[in-house]
Amino acid sequence: MEHCFPPIIDKQSQILILGSLPGPQSLRAAQYYAHPQNKFWQLIFSIFEAPIIDNYQGKCDFLLKHNIGLWDVLQAADREGALDNNIRNAVANDFPAFFAHYPDIERIIFNGRTAEKYFKQRYTELYHQMDHVCVLSSSPACARAGNIKEQNWRQALNL
Repeated sequence: MEHCFPPIIDKQSQILILGSLPGPQSLRAAQYYAHPQNKFWQLIFSIFEAPIIDNYQGKCDFLLKHNIGLWDVLQAADREGALDNNIRNAVANDFPAFFAHYPDIERIIFNGRTAEKYFKQRYTELYHQMDHVCVLSSSPACARAGNIKEQNWRQALNL
């Protein structure tokens, strides 16, 4: 079974970006979105018109500075390879407890349909209560033009 990382979050976070589950390269690096073709960090820094920070802690600090938290919907799952379609035996994180601990989260941004699907399946009532939006996945498996992805993410972040 693969497991997610702890959330990147603090009490000032107002937006929570949720992926599905880290892929193999991210798991090996112990970093969110470590695959070089994943556009997550590039999108974030481009939207905020900031130079990309090379070190991982600096990237995490940048998110927190902008009141953005980051986590995954799934706590654990079996998956062969990196594709979300291969996820089996999924176990969701405990979001009622999470949101009780971080009550200032105003919006959820789902990084792709798989994250949204699992959250909605496990927490239907919470899904309908929270302000949320699903953006085009930052994954290389989502082959949309970069400028379309960036516009989509910019709108979701209200920037």
